[in-house]
Amino acid sequence: MGHAVVTTCHDQRCLGVERASESIRFALCYPSSRYRNLRSCHRWPSPWRRGHTGWVSATTQHQDVGIFGAGAAGLTAAYFSASQGARVCLYEKTNESGKKIQISGGTRCNILPGNVVLEEDFFCDAKPGCVRSIFGQWSLGECRHWLENEIGIEMTVEKETNKVFPVSNSGAEVRDRLLQSCLDTNNVTLQYSHDIESITWDEVSCMWVCRFSGSNDTVSHSRVIMATGGKSFPNLGTTGTGYAILESLGHTVSSTYPALTPLKGILPASEELSGVSLTSVDLSVKPTLGDAVVDNAPKGTATTNKKKKKKKKIKALHSKRHGFLFTHRGFSGPSVLDLSHMYTMAASRGQRNLPDFHVAWDLELTSSRLQDALSDPGQFGLTGKSHVTSLLRRSNIPLRLCKALCKESGIPDDRIIAELKKEERIKLLTNVTEYPLQVTGDEGYPKAEVTGGGVPLSELNCTTMESTIMPNLFICGELCDIHGRIGGFNFLFAWNSGRLAGIHAALSLQK
Repeated sequence: MGHAVVTTCHDQRCLGVERASESIRFALCYPSSRYRNLRSCHRWPSPWRRGHTGWVSATTQHQDVGIFGAGAAGLTAAYFSASQGARVCLYEKTNESGKKIQISGGTRCNILPGNVVLEEDFFCDAKPGCVRSIFGQWSLGECRHWLENEIGIEMTVEKETNKVFPVSNSGAEVRDRLLQSCLDTNNVTLQYSHDIESITWDEVSCMWVCRFSGSNDTVSHSRVIMATGGKSFPNLGTTGTGYAILESLGHTVSSTYPALTPLKGILPASEELSGVSLTSVDLSVKPTLGDAVVDNAPKGTATTNKKKKKKKKIKALHSKRHGFLFTHRGFSGPSVLDLSHMYTMAASRGQRNLPDFHVAWDLELTSSRLQDALSDPGQFGLTGKSHVTSLLRRSNIPLRLCKALCKESGIPDDRIIAELKKEERIKLLTNVTEYPLQVTGDEGYPKAEVTGGGVPLSELNCTTMESTIMPNLFICGELCDIHGRIGGFNFLFAWNSGRLAGIHAALSLQK
């Protein structure tokens, strides 16, 4: 068994290995026969590759700050805490850090949004002031400057979607540069294959005593940052253990649910439409409160007052993205992912009244315009003898969907516009401009990009991410009850919350 420290060579893609001295920063335990050729340069070599047992610190009994979870929020917390001079030990449950970063955006890693409007881009039950406190200390521009200039990730904005990606289109590069930046502080020790089981506050020593799964040994830390992530993508090792730990310490954990996940459902006319995509839909959902749709009740409550009060209509939420995709089992695409949490949240709470989804298949083909076109097909270059499907095809609706919508409206394929019956016309107008999606379920955590629910922001000091329930405990990332829509917003929260937790955990040691 040999020990090695990892250092960068002149080529940023390559690493070298040196013999460890007494002042080991990182030590990697490995069978020497398996790694006898490690001295030569390889592309993203062994410490970053899957399958290695992990890092073993030379001094594990006590560090100033213990961080659990080496994902986006955990790595960020480690970097900023170490940059403030704290000694940090970063624990990762699996054999590799930042797995979710690597697969994000189809491995391209949508690292940031192009712009942000907090009230529209994030979903949270807390008061707006809590969210503003987290994001108000570090602007989107400052976050991007940090990623580009301190972490070293060259980025570009995708104009069509207003998403920010690394120029390399590589999530692996993002993870590797974050990890290397932590390593370069000289204050971070990283340990893989350490699955945190419990943390206990010792009032005598004023330390957190941490115990790991499968081991009787404990380590102690003056400050603890929980960044273990949620339940999405369980195949990457995310099981949501952090929620149970925090709940055992007295924190409330709002019911968790898969967010940004595809929905299951019955397709129009039960036709085979898998793979059909649209780019200009308007998807909307009308929220429900509890088991009754209530308009004037406080959030999360239902009225039982017998007095009849004039109720305002609940406003439907509309997706800010317009892409839509039919799958083998239902619906996906940016518009669906943005709003699917309304369904999964209600279902997770056992509500009988689940939200209603409606879709206009073409933003430009409004109900009034379609009525005009049916009355005067000449404006589409057609005549009364043209088929109804020919009229719909002049919009942005694919042919297979046009036929399915006609079938569901009771209109034969050979029906011409002039012969449309009144009831067929009414059904067609509804199915084209306000189609009721028949949602029957969701794809759950395996395909969810993020977890909804978690620790309420009301139980955190949102200027520091410190717990208001327990001392010297900080919580960041997906464990918090807030998530953003698709488009880099959840990474933005990870960077922001991780930074606050890391900085203030370190600063609190100096008091």
